[in-house]
Amino acid sequence: DCPPHFYAHGHNPLYRAFGELMRYMNRVSHLISGGVHLAPVALLYHAESEWAGRYMATNKPGRAMHEAQIDFDILPCDVFAQPERFHTSLQGRTLSVNTQRYQVLVVPYAQYITRQTADFIARARQSGFPVWFIEALPEGICGALEPLPEAVLGCPVVPLGQLAAALRAEGYAEVCSDTVFPRLRVYHYRHEDGDLYLLANMDTEKTYRGRLSLPVRGVPALYDAKANVLRPVDYEQTPEGVAVQLELPAYNGIVITFDAQGPMVPAPKAEGTATVLDGQWTLSVCKAKDYPAFGQGLSLSAAGGFQGYDRIDPAFSGYVAYETTVQLRGAKALLLENVGDAAEVFLNGRSLGIQYCPPFLYDLSGAAVDGPNTIRIEVATTLEREVAHMPGAEPGLMALFLRQSPIQAPTGLVGRVIVYS
Repeated sequence: DCPPHFYAHGHNPLYRAFGELMRYMNRVSHLISGGVHLAPVALLYHAESEWAGRYMATNKPGRAMHEAQIDFDILPCDVFAQPERFHTSLQGRTLSVNTQRYQVLVVPYAQYITRQTADFIARARQSGFPVWFIEALPEGICGALEPLPEAVLGCPVVPLGQLAAALRAEGYAEVCSDTVFPRLRVYHYRHEDGDLYLLANMDTEKTYRGRLSLPVRGVPALYDAKANVLRPVDYEQTPEGVAVQLELPAYNGIVITFDAQGPMVPAPKAEGTATVLDGQWTLSVCKAKDYPAFGQGLSLSAAGGFQGYDRIDPAFSGYVAYETTVQLRGAKALLLENVGDAAEVFLNGRSLGIQYCPPFLYDLSGAAVDGPNTIRIEVATTLEREVAHMPGAEPGLMALFLRQSPIQAPTGLVGRVIVYS
């Protein structure tokens, strides 16, 4: 929802889901604080080059490396111009900047580079630290009518399209996936007591399924920061470290940790015998300000899937509740095929949690009983429709956009509700 409404004086239906998102963010932020980010590649920022002539923006090689799961940091040339301030030093084949250590410097194409950058590259060549240019060597020094140092002219040049493969071939890629998946992001972090890898699937549709090889020894486990639990993972030891078999849905992130202590909670899975709950449901609604005082319910059939509450009331923003009683036997998981925008599921009066991104998959094992079970699904919408139908008030930019836009996301349950046994 844009702009974010936050509490909105109690009017934002997604405020409780926003709280869950912030709890997730706090947990992950805690894990990647107080240690060191391990990135093998330093990528030079293009700022000065943009002012001095033809150049390549940093995002182009950055994207090539991201899509190949090669982690990097972006460095400004200030770290070479002010080495004392940034604690910049060369130690053989390692570049140190503050707490960070790099194995190679990648310089996007630039017609001209700064004097400080050229001087650093000359020292780097003498130290044995590798520096790569992309597409071509620079023509000279910014603001100086003099040739480049011979050491700079001797640096290797790599085409942009071959950058990721060349870095991997030279050993500058820590993580190796047996599945090509450009939208998988990897972030390696090290604490005094061990390593962890933060993985994020940035795709909006596809699930990552593959084998990840990591150069860390130990027994891996998955930390699910949304649920705040440890989950087991299939793995095998390799000569370089470990290889884990990972499945990561779209929109989701996971943390791989090592030698973790604590109970392991298997993740729910949408597998087994699928039963579509397409019988009679009771539907009720309430505004966020009135929650949990829902109004009079109406009966509806979910045969063919839910169509979204916007079909009933195009101007509604708030909570939409769906309730039914079904016979369950051996139920293991419940899947909401599509939700607009966040959902909380109650089974026999017990909350199974708020979820704010797909897959909306809930663990029923240990919660469902063999026999009649009451399922209640509360969906929180955005304020999009209410804002779009506000009369009279002076419109802000986003309100004006929402009023004029013919495209609005469906609200409530969209699709089917499926139980897996």
